[in-house]
Amino acid sequence: MAGTDIDLPLVIVTLTGSLLSFLGTAFILICYLILPQKRHIRHALIINLTVADFINAANNSSSGLWVLLMNTPLRAGAGCTLNGFVGQLSVQAVDFSILTITSVTLWVVTSSRSKHDMRLSYILIFCGGSWAIPLITSGIALIMNAYGPAATNWCWIDKDPTYLRYVLTHGWRFLIIGAVISMCIYIQVFLRRHSKLMNVVDDGQSWKEASLTQEFSHESQGPSNGKLQKASPKVKLTRYERVRAVFIRPKVDPRNELMLRSQSQQDQQKSIQKAMLLHAYPIFYILLWLPGIAMRISQATGHYSYVLQVMQASTQFIGFANAITFGWNEKIGEQLRKKIESNFKK
Repeated sequence: MAGTDIDLPLVIVTLTGSLLSFLGTAFILICYLILPQKRHIRHALIINLTVADFINAANNSSSGLWVLLMNTPLRAGAGCTLNGFVGQLSVQAVDFSILTITSVTLWVVTSSRSKHDMRLSYILIFCGGSWAIPLITSGIALIMNAYGPAATNWCWIDKDPTYLRYVLTHGWRFLIIGAVISMCIYIQVFLRRHSKLMNVVDDGQSWKEASLTQEFSHESQGPSNGKLQKASPKVKLTRYERVRAVFIRPKVDPRNELMLRSQSQQDQQKSIQKAMLLHAYPIFYILLWLPGIAMRISQATGHYSYVLQVMQASTQFIGFANAITFGWNEKIGEQLRKKIESNFKK
């Protein structure tokens, strides 16, 4: 029987995350196949991220299952090299897909355009661009024959020389996480300012509209059906009411608020709301990578922590978290219910 020198609890925890992410990302892809989705750039970005997550989860799940079933650690060889290459390509594609999602969200939120429909060529550039650097870095490691057993459940770039992992992966990830955090903070600040500005504009429009309406109601009505209508008598106000009217804005029916906005403002608000549905993906990505980053820092300073090693298994749950985000944002449960009901009615 093969050797039993594997860390069974760590293997099981990590494999659980990989399998859940595999099932979750597969669920997203199936939903896009069977459910009608609206044409919006966010769906192309979600599919691009999901494909990268699916490949990574399938790759890590297959090697993790082999370790668990064979009860033996991974060994260097052709299979290990393939596993490391696919892992490096897919995990870094996830990194750059998150960066692309955040960049597009920032563009939509801060743009003055009312609609943000993109040509297919631009969408392909955005999605394809997130795979460019991963293809280069994974290819460099392959040429250098640098893949080998690197963790309990998968193969990856060898830890020696140490700088290679940072040049090909960790360095890029640190830059991406820093950029994503900066953009997320800017988006929140911008939206708060934008919200305050829109409230001021809406209040001003509502006050002006109400003032004109009240003033018009006190004046004579125009000709109707060829006949002149008598002017309605003006309402007499007391001195207190006249002074109060100078400082107090007349109340406006809240139901008329949307009618007072221009169509372009409504379209811009809708585009921002759709773009913000992407905002949860980078947030979960950063949160689930925090233990992994802490582990990298610990290793760089010459320390080893088993607790951090177990905690960094959280990175394997990113695909699962994305699946939950997708199901919640797109109301997949409701869509599936309608799909099933419509099939039964046929």
